[in-house]
Amino acid sequence: TIMKSNVGAFVLCFDTGTAPAVGYGRTLTATNINLTLVSNDWNILEAQTAGGTNIDLVVKGTLDGKLRGFVYQTGSATYRCDTTNIAAMTRAQLRAKVLAGDVLTVMGVPPGLGMRAGIDRNLDGVLDGDVPRPPLRIARGGSATAIVAWGTNAPGFLLERAQTLPPTNWAPDTGWRGVVGGEFQVTNSLSLSNLFFRLREL
Repeated sequence: TIMKSNVGAFVLCFDTGTAPAVGYGRTLTATNINLTLVSNDWNILEAQTAGGTNIDLVVKGTLDGKLRGFVYQTGSATYRCDTTNIAAMTRAQLRAKVLAGDVLTVMGVPPGLGMRAGIDRNLDGVLDGDVPRPPLRIARGGSATAIVAWGTNAPGFLLERAQTLPPTNWAPDTGWRGVVGGEFQVTNSLSLSNLFFRLREL
């Protein structure tokens, strides 16, 4: 056992070439955003992006209550969002959003992986936030049920329903749900005469 521990310690002495900041993260909330320790960690992570050899810096969390991703752009010292509908934001702007109630996590990732980890997970050139909403498919499930389905390749959406149009109140759908093939499927009773459905991005 001692010999195994010694061998393990010996192997761990070799430099892997991975910067210590890779994998280090800090979650920012309204209660800690003004702490010196938190600000210093954010400073260190931004500084580690210089030269592009240590880390890329990404941010994940909520922006105005919606899930968003960002990647830090060293040249302009701004954070590029995962949608073309939102301009690159400064650190001060992100900080203001946190103070208003959003929660963000800044984290170092291996150099070259910032785009994939932050704003374009499949590197197809379409930013994650610009991917079209998945279509809903509705089919008769039986004599008294209807099945509402959408693709499993579109996570992060909540199925909601209303009984009138225009809706006065959208509510989360509470029907039985499961995964069949490549679809999320929700089964609803046809006892109600009118039901309207939508997917809301979380």
